[in-house]
Amino acid sequence: MPFIPKNKKKWAKSAKVWVSELKFMLQKKSKFSALVAITLTIFFFYCLRSLFPTKASSAHKTPATHGIYENEVLSSTPLIFPSVQDHETLKQLGVEGLFTLRIDVDGNREYILKPADPPLTEAERKELAELDMKKFVKKSFSDHGKLVYKSKVNHPEVVIVTLIDFENYSLDHIIRTVQNKVDYAQRHNYGVYVRWAQEFLPLVQKQNMEASYEFIKPLAVRAAMNAFPYAKYFWFFDHNGLIMKLDTSLQQQLLEPKVLEAALLKGVPVTEKSNIKTYKHFNPKNAKIIIPKTESGRLDTSSFVVTPSVQGKAFLDYFSNPLVRNYPWADKFTHAIGHMLQWHPKILQKTALVVPKTIASLYDISKSKKNADDSDAFTYRDGDFVVTFSGCQQTKTCETELEKYYQLVKQD
Repeated sequence: MPFIPKNKKKWAKSAKVWVSELKFMLQKKSKFSALVAITLTIFFFYCLRSLFPTKASSAHKTPATHGIYENEVLSSTPLIFPSVQDHETLKQLGVEGLFTLRIDVDGNREYILKPADPPLTEAERKELAELDMKKFVKKSFSDHGKLVYKSKVNHPEVVIVTLIDFENYSLDHIIRTVQNKVDYAQRHNYGVYVRWAQEFLPLVQKQNMEASYEFIKPLAVRAAMNAFPYAKYFWFFDHNGLIMKLDTSLQQQLLEPKVLEAALLKGVPVTEKSNIKTYKHFNPKNAKIIIPKTESGRLDTSSFVVTPSVQGKAFLDYFSNPLVRNYPWADKFTHAIGHMLQWHPKILQKTALVVPKTIASLYDISKSKKNADDSDAFTYRDGDFVVTFSGCQQTKTCETELEKYYQLVKQD
């Protein structure tokens, strides 16, 4: 065997390693190049398909967002309210005559909604009105929820949301409460969104007004956000209440940061005797939800403001969960809100609790003008922005009280 120097052996070994590494790198590079080529080809065909969609691809597009109903009817006006003159016919039909009733094998009864129900055309409306008035009113009842106002031109910044009830209130009461909101909205170019409360009964488990009215409120506001996609504020104001100062805008009364700052309740318990308190350094510019807090520490849901922000929508959608709605709250919607604010600090950070004098001055017959304290920030006094009649259902004085103050507004 010939003698091979050590240096030469090392060189030969190094050469073999170098050649082996070079082959590996070339193979790796070719694999990478092939991968890049495949990726670019797939991307090219994807872009080409997007530019020239086929029938099959267009059929799988994500559907457009919509409210409760899949079909929508464009409203020519931002003043959306039902035909209140249908009150008597609706009362005759009753809830059972307005919805489809489903009974399961266990005998459970449930009213259902038909989201895909198509609205009547104008020609069909005229024909049905002449043939069968009850069927026409029933169809108008369901079609009302399909109305939306999506014009970007002169879109209202504020929308007033109200629920009306044909089962428990007279036509006169309904006319007054709706007219009051419309009169106010027209002065300030606001929108109005009024719905029959019974329209939402198929969406709740306890399908009667007494059990579910409070939880229908967030459903109505959420529907209003779909109907008015460019509005900035949604003010829910109960039908048992009146706007007394029609010339004062909601911005002047509450929404302007300086005004809201003066009305804020900082460092107070979220609910009565709660250990969780509102933030002492709350910035009014961050307010996405505004709720009055009564003298007793109760949150007042007769009047509140929600913005179509992430926090505002989360606030409303939270109460659409059956687990939340059906929990045995002591005070229904109010208690549920208190629970949410105490356990969800991200929402509390965006929630302003304010004195009721701003948007929920409570009418209290026991406090007469003679012994009224001018510094009272809770109950109604002459000159307040609004008056609310919370609790009038128990005393059965809602209609007489509203009639009295409605005449005062008309005089002014």
